[in-house]
Formats: sequence, structure tokens, C-alpha cells
Amino acid sequence: MSVQHRPSVLVEYPLNTGVESDFDYIYLTYFAPLCYFASKFVDDQAVDIVNSLFAKLWTSEIVLNNANHAQSFLYLSARNACLDFIKTSGRAKERDAEFSYLYQLSEEDLQLEVVYVEYMAEIYREINNLPVQCSKIIKLSYLDGVKNEKIAEQLNISVQTVKNQKSKGLKILRKLFINHPDKYLFFLFLFKL
Repeated sequence: MSVQHRPSVLVEYPLNTGVESDFDYIYLTYFAPLCYFASKFVDDQAVDIVNSLFAKLWTSEIVLNNANHAQSFLYLSARNACLDFIKTSGRAKERDAEFSYLYQLSEEDLQLEVVYVEYMAEIYREINNLPVQCSKIIKLSYLDGVKNEKIAEQLNISVQTVKNQKSKGLKILRKLFINHPDKYLFFLFLFKL
């Protein structure tokens, strides 16, 4: 599954979902963010819905013109798949509430949701690119809310090492996002810095 020939940010390249390398790229780039997005509406069925969406994509061989087209198409498809699931599920009260919320999302609300999910996905990708120990500590501390002492105990390291690794990880992440004010503000807000 090599997608080395594509840049990390897709701008001008058309993608054909029936071509394995293109499909792999789309899947690796959007699967996790789409699952997170869908989980806001259907919770425990999100992964199944997104898997079904990708199965349909693979068989339909759709050509996506660029990154914006791919992103819009995938998020709208995920929203519609969630709507379909809610319509056909047997939970009457929950179904009506979820359907009403999802259906009433304006285009602007949907775009804000997509931006939020994409920023989260980018932050998660960058956390995963940190050195292994640093990545573990950042996830435990900032994403799971575990205290320094518990992290030190869990990883069998000193509390000072936990503090040093957190500092190192945040420094790396700040450098990555500092030149993108909107992402940087989101990062600061998410990490409560």
C-alpha cells in the first residue's frame, strides 16, 4: 500500500477511486476523520457506515478532481449515509432527534464541522509523527487527561521525564502550527495552553 507518489496536501491531482493507489490515498487520508465526523451523529455505527461508504467508492470508480472536491464529496456522502442509517434504524425517538439535528445542519454548519474534524485529524497525525515516547505522553496527558504522576507510573519513568517529554512535544507541535494562525489557535484551544 504505497502512496509515496502523492504530496501530503492534495491540490491539483485528480483521483480515481477505482485506481488502487488513489483509493489507498483517499482511504488513509480520510477514513479516521470521517469516522470521527460520523460518530457525532450515529456514534456506535460510525465505523461501519464509513466502511460501507468506502466499499461503495471502490466499486463506483468516481473521479475526484482535487482536494476540495474529494473532501466535499466524502463529507457529504458520510452525512447522507448517516441520514440513511438514522432513517432506517428502529430507534424512533433517538432517530427523530438525530435526523432532525443532522438534517437541519446548514451548509455553513457542515463546513465548520468539516474544518473542526480536519484540524483534529491534522493534530492527531502530527502527534503520531512525534518521537514514540513523546507521542504516548502527549496522548495520555492532553487527549486522555491522565495526570503526570499516573503517566510516570504507567510508563515506568520519572515524573520529570514526563514533564520534559510533554514540553518537547508541545514545542515541536507549536513550531508546526505557528505559521497557520487558524490551526495554531485551534491547537492552543484544544490543548488549553
